[in-house]
Amino acid sequence: MPGLGQGFNGKFIKAVLFFSLAGAGTYYSFSGYEGVQSAYDEYLAAFEKAPADVEALYDKYEEMYYLNQYLITALVVFWVYNTLDAFFDAHFLNLDMDLKQKRFDIFLETRF
Repeated sequence: MPGLGQGFNGKFIKAVLFFSLAGAGTYYSFSGYEGVQSAYDEYLAAFEKAPADVEALYDKYEEMYYLNQYLITALVVFWVYNTLDAFFDAHFLNLDMDLKQKRFDIFLETRF
């Protein structure tokens, strides 16, 4: 589940952000799917009545379909990024901040 790895690593703001974004993306992908199905059903109903005048309805269906597919792809990419972020935070990433010397170092080291 997105955000749990960040929460485990002590990055609570990032955990809430990731969880919220994943939840919103999932909600909109499911509601977008319902919209795609509705547009397709409308297209089929119109096709049965007047097959010559359905091009605009098909274009609407196709646009909604591709938009939903892009949203699902973005959600999968976000999920992979979330997993990699939690893994690197837990095992490799080490931040060193020294405010007195105004120094900020980021380096990778194994922490197994």
